[in-house]
Amino acid sequence: MASQEIPCNDSKQEFFGKKTCCVITGASKGIGRTIVVELAKWFSESNSDDSKSLTLVLSARDEAALNELASNLRSEHGIESLVVKGSLDDTGVLESFEQTFEKLSSLVPPFDKVVIIHNAASLGDPKQLVEGFSSHDLEQIDGYLRLNVSSVIALNGAFLTKFAAIEQKAVINITSLLAIQAMKGTSLYSIGKAAREAYIRALVCENPKVRVLNYSPGPVQTDMVVPLANDSHNQAFFSNKANLLTTLQTVTKFVGILKENTFENGATVDYFGRLKIEDNN
Repeated sequence: MASQEIPCNDSKQEFFGKKTCCVITGASKGIGRTIVVELAKWFSESNSDDSKSLTLVLSARDEAALNELASNLRSEHGIESLVVKGSLDDTGVLESFEQTFEKLSSLVPPFDKVVIIHNAASLGDPKQLVEGFSSHDLEQIDGYLRLNVSSVIALNGAFLTKFAAIEQKAVINITSLLAIQAMKGTSLYSIGKAAREAYIRALVCENPKVRVLNYSPGPVQTDMVVPLANDSHNQAFFSNKANLLTTLQTVTKFVGILKENTFENGATVDYFGRLKIEDNN
């Protein structure tokens, strides 16, 4: 099959429109929460004349943490947030997103820019080796893929459909170098990240006007690292905090990439600019 070059969106477009809606999953803690905070700061800095507006849709399982974050955004930056509480593998939560998107898409005046950042993800069991899987693990495997892949496809489909009338759209996927390189004990995690990147490639092919980015944040000190540091096949690496970035370090890099907005559409950009990780076995 002949390949077709996909045109890139106008990289000169500013990230924030006059009226922007930004959806962020996994927003209650870790990288997701830091993304929310730093985007809010950036928006405030770029909106000194109060000519722009930003509405956030924040999603996570911890409703109390989301409500606290939303309150802080309102008091510190004047940014309004909608909260969608629950796990993305729950059909009811995805339906809540669809209802929220429907409501937001009907606002007058309409948004001129909509963005979704797929950040939510789970690790799986970092001790599980590939030879350990059997027919007894099908439910576990299906559950992992439902949360980390199927929900992203369904949520992004709703996002594109409900906001079809809005010309400026951006889709950002938080990925990992493990999408292209294996690490012992993380087969499901790698499969999930690789599948999401494959989906992103299809998105760019079918919707070349959508601005798309995969961002690989590097090894970051979050709750996800705790089981890797305490009991995994890569314990030596992840238990050494010198090997880990803070959420602010990686999100500062991420926001810088969005500000420059020169990446090729659909590109995967890594914090370190690496194409592979060192073998820690």
